[in-house]
Amino acid sequence: PVLCCAGAGAKVDPTRLRIADLCESQTDKLAKSVRYRLRTEHGIASGIPVLFSTEPPSGDLGLVPFDAAVDAGERSREDFQV
Repeated sequence: PVLCCAGAGAKVDPTRLRIADLCESQTDKLAKSVRYRLRTEHGIASGIPVLFSTEPPSGDLGLVPFDAAVDAGERSREDFQV
């Protein structure tokens, strides 16, 4: 069995999560891209269960600046260097 987990960025309402067929996802851009590639490259139009949210994105939430995370007592930049 295959389960596709679609994008959940900028979503805040867990009650809007759904497991349904990939062809039923409408508001999720990642699911749309997966649906397109499966259909065009593999001839699969349905039959893939997917976890997605019916909630529209909340807009541009942005990222927390790294310096703010360090100031809050979290990990330092050196922890992420290779």
